[in-house]
Amino acid sequence: MSNSDAKTIPFIAMTANAFDDDMEKSKAAGMNAHLAKPINLRGCIRSSTTLF
Repeated sequence: MSNSDAKTIPFIAMTANAFDDDMEKSKAAGMNAHLAKPINLRGCIRSSTTLF
């Protein structure tokens, strides 16, 4: 990446898949966190606050 600050942008996967192996696949693909639908607001806030 040409911008040095681009390496610090967190990526959160959002899928309908909530199995452990789906979450592991998201992390393996470079995601910082994984949220499954339907969205749990507390989980969304927890993921956001730990990444920022």
